[in-house]
Amino acid sequence: MRHACPCYQQVRKLLIDHKLLLGPHGFSESVQMDVSVSQHLHPHRATPHLWVGMILQVKGDLRGAATAYNRSKRLAQPFDWQGTFRLWKALLLLGDTAAAAREEEALLRLWGPVQFGWYRTDVDGDVVRHLPDPLLRDEIELELEAAG
Repeated sequence: MRHACPCYQQVRKLLIDHKLLLGPHGFSESVQMDVSVSQHLHPHRATPHLWVGMILQVKGDLRGAATAYNRSKRLAQPFDWQGTFRLWKALLLLGDTAAAAREEEALLRLWGPVQFGWYRTDVDGDVVRHLPDPLLRDEIELELEAAG
């Protein structure tokens, strides 16, 4: 339920939730039915479309997932980044780099390059290079750099 109020949640915690929901046991059959009902009753809300996208992605329908994520993004409040983020990831998986670049730009505008560097690694295990920020470096990093 954290997804319904992303403005009150830490991005990293929501990304962990995304990872779990996109796993093989993320959405039980009964939850999938609840999501379908929620989307039917509240088509104007972003979160049910986000969940539908995740369900479709788990089932291997990336194009359908991207459509649902795009719908979620269009309906979302300005602070709700989840539809944009999931759309960006789905477009990368589909190989649509031009469309993915547009979504990446939207996330960069929302978070800035340093925060985006932290979050873009997702929790998929892919370490993605980001712009370094000397103000955010800790003493251990500085010591390692001086020693190496």
